[in-house]
Amino acid sequence: MPNGIHQHARDTELISFDRQGELPAATYVSTDTAVKAMELFGKHYRWDNPIRSIGVRGAETLERAVDAIRQRFGANNIQRCAMLQDWRLTGFIPKADHVIHPISFFR
Repeated sequence: MPNGIHQHARDTELISFDRQGELPAATYVSTDTAVKAMELFGKHYRWDNPIRSIGVRGAETLERAVDAIRQRFGANNIQRCAMLQDWRLTGFIPKADHVIHPISFFR
């Protein structure tokens, strides 16, 4: 349940901005998230150029939930999908000391 909203927008000139706001309470309702995101967008976008891309994500409570799951069940129980594409990354524990280089580093 996010109660923090992060909104990102980029125009056709590739000028972008990020804004964040807070909902009055954590919610599962997508309309609450959309209304807050549009409020942030409308308040901060000047409409000089057409929009190329826009993104919205929920945060804060969700991050706390992920941390609690990892603490209770282990660091590898919730991962980004990209981590599963490379077997060398699947054992990665973020709080341990690691050096990981992208494949292009070795070419």
